[in-house]
Amino acid sequence: ASDAPGARALLLAALESEPGALHGLRSVVRSAFAESELERYRLDGADVIRRFEASGHAYEGAPRVLVLDYTVTRLFADGSTLELTHNIIRVQSDEAAESEAQFSPPEDAEILTLRTVNADGTRLEPDAIAGLEHVELPGVEPGDYVEFEYLRMTPPHPSYGGGAVGPRFYFQNFETPFDWSTLTLIAPAEVEIVVDPRGPAPTTEARAEGSLRIYQWQVHQSMPLV
Repeated sequence: ASDAPGARALLLAALESEPGALHGLRSVVRSAFAESELERYRLDGADVIRRFEASGHAYEGAPRVLVLDYTVTRLFADGSTLELTHNIIRVQSDEAAESEAQFSPPEDAEILTLRTVNADGTRLEPDAIAGLEHVELPGVEPGDYVEFEYLRMTPPHPSYGGGAVGPRFYFQNFETPFDWSTLTLIAPAEVEIVVDPRGPAPTTEARAEGSLRIYQWQVHQSMPLV
C-alpha cells in the first residue's frame, strides 16, 4: 500500500527466479499492475471482427466459422509455460448457436474475455451461475460472434529437465473453416527448439528479440479437410 514500485519489483524478481513454482503470482501482477509477459500479444477482438467483415470472406453453408484461432506460448528457462488462447467464432446456424452458447473453461484457466458479440456490435457478458460446469453465454443467434480469451500456466515437467513439449496445433479440422489460424512461441534464445510438422504444416517464421527468439506459424482461409 505504501510502496507500489517496491511491491512490483519484488513480485517480478520472484517470478524471474522461479517462474514455474510461483506462477500463481502472475494473476497478482496482472490484477495489481495490469501487465504480464503476454500482454502485448493480446488482440482487440472488435478489430479482428471488423477486419473479417471487411475482407468479404464468405463461408456459405458452414454452420460456424473460426474467425480467430490464436495461441501464444511463452516458454521459460525452467521449462514452465504461459499460454494465451483467443478464439472468435462466427455463428451461422441455429445448431451452432445452441452449442456455442455453452462455454466450458479449461481447468486452471484465467478468463480474460468471454462474451457474445451481436451482429450490431453489442457485447453481452455472461453471468456466473453456481453449480454449472459450463457458462451460458447470452443471446447467441445466427450472425453473432462468440469470443473467449484465457491464460493458462503449465509448471515444469519433472521428466524433461528444463525442457517442455507443446501441444499439437492443427490449423484445420474436418468441419469448420478457419479464417485466421496462428501459433506463436516465445522462447529463450539459448533453448533449442525442435519443430515436428505433420502434413502440410505452414512455414516456420523466426526472429530474434533481445534475449528471446520468436517463432510463428500461420494459415489464412483454411478450409475443412475432406
